[in-house]
Amino acid sequence: MTTTDPPAPIPGPNPGSRHLLEQIHLKELEIRRIPDEPVRGPRGQYMTRREARERHDFVKAEIDAAEAGGSLKHRTVRRSTKALTLLFLAVIDFPVMLWLVSSVFNVDWAHPVGLRLVISVVLSVLATAGAAWVLYHVGHIRRDDKNDRREPDWREMSVPARVSLVGVALLVILVSVVMFVRVFTEGVLSGLSGLALLLSVLVALIMLLSAALVFFTAFRDGSPEQEDLAHYSALVHDGERRQRRLVDDVVRLRMHHNMLEERDAGSSDGRSADGADAHVVRVDYARQPLLPPSSNGRKAPAIGGDQPTP
Repeated sequence: MTTTDPPAPIPGPNPGSRHLLEQIHLKELEIRRIPDEPVRGPRGQYMTRREARERHDFVKAEIDAAEAGGSLKHRTVRRSTKALTLLFLAVIDFPVMLWLVSSVFNVDWAHPVGLRLVISVVLSVLATAGAAWVLYHVGHIRRDDKNDRREPDWREMSVPARVSLVGVALLVILVSVVMFVRVFTEGVLSGLSGLALLLSVLVALIMLLSAALVFFTAFRDGSPEQEDLAHYSALVHDGERRQRRLVDDVVRLRMHHNMLEERDAGSSDGRSADGADAHVVRVDYARQPLLPPSSNGRKAPAIGGDQPTP
């Protein structure tokens, strides 16, 4: 019988016991089918849970061997670092970008409510989020190009990878230069040339620091092998969790089945004992005389007949 065929009826003296045995059989079939279930791999490829387990063990062995040799390439970034990056973007990077855009659109901060402020806020959000997304995406896809110290490996990096990193760096530098020029111009127009230079340098450094923080947070966050291992681990743990649940169900059903069998066996023994006692009683009762024998040796009178003459 294949795993897709329905289970054959299981003989048994009790319908309840037969039903439990059928349920046990179905759950055992489901347990045996779990390793051959189709699942999706980390890149959308189809495989079975057994193949996922084999790849999980292979990738885990590679990562363990690399870390045993002192490699830091597969280490992930702590959640506190990611939260700090988001906080930096929201508290520092976005206000600076909002100030830059609002100064371009000449927002009157004495009476800021209006269309110009709305446009400034929207453009600031798009610029901050867009720049952060580009930096994070580039850092994420370039994780293969880092060495065991979690640093960019320029000698082993391909030409497209170098071009992408140089392009992102030029974009960040351009934004920082724009911020520097804008802050310096505003300071000079305000009559604070010395302070304007200091503030413009500070703002430019903040923009560079923000970009570097986002990029290296993604760049140092684990490796593609680590992501594959996490995906395979989820598939393996899901199958093991289902298997444990089914095994527990089988154990529970078997205990219930054994209780029914013991109860039926006890009931059968009780009925057999009661039947034997009743038979003995009936036999003994049939052998008893209808009346006790006479003490003078005379015969007992027949039932329904005439009384004997003295």
